[in-house]
Amino acid sequence: MDLRTPAVRLFAAVFLMTAAWACASGGSGGADRPDADRISAAELEADQERDVLTLIQRLRPRWLQTRGSDTFSGQVGAAVIIDGMQQQSGLGALRQIRAVEVESIEFMNARDATTRYGMNMAGGAILVTMKR
Repeated sequence: MDLRTPAVRLFAAVFLMTAAWACASGGSGGADRPDADRISAAELEADQERDVLTLIQRLRPRWLQTRGSDTFSGQVGAAVIIDGMQQQSGLGALRQIRAVEVESIEFMNARDATTRYGMNMAGGAILVTMKR
């Protein structure tokens, strides 16, 4: 195979450009993209005066989508767990908390929430850890 032919040079150029593009685009590791299952400390700091429910509605509305109801409790949507305790008032408990009071917020899917907290987690769980 003669490396001086136009077809081989074109192939080599396309290959090198593709390889360079792949290396350049993979370098950030998704650092600019927010975690779909966690609200970062930076996001909490930016909206300190908002209540947690409003913050979730704005930043991660997917967490609030109804995913089904638990047959036993009739619960629809995500359970709310604050510092390890499930809140009977559900999402309403999040309206009472300001972002400035919160250390972290994360979403746990239904399977993981049921494994960790037991039944009544058909819609997953929103875990809130308060600052101490």
